[in-house]
Amino acid sequence: MKAAEAKITSKGQVTVPAALRKALGVKTGDKLVFTQDAEGRFLVEARTDALAALRGIVGRQDCDPIEPVDGARISDWIATSRSARWNRTDDAPEDDEA
Repeated sequence: MKAAEAKITSKGQVTVPAALRKALGVKTGDKLVFTQDAEGRFLVEARTDALAALRGIVGRQDCDPIEPVDGARISDWIATSRSARWNRTDDAPEDDEA
């Protein structure tokens, strides 16, 4: 996708185009974070409800409950969760939805 355009309403709301929502892997209730870089461009990152998505994954992990879980392991669980969301097609928005 090269560019996406959205209109701002009088209330300051924007509808994110379906193709962009799909590319970001976001669904209703997820958040977008806008960060300005040194050149003045804005970067958009998806903040999905990763903890809710991890509920099912964490329960299946083979780990000793006494062993501490480090940040790398949590990052792996989040990556696995996001990968699973990307691969779901049954509830993904259609490209013609706005």
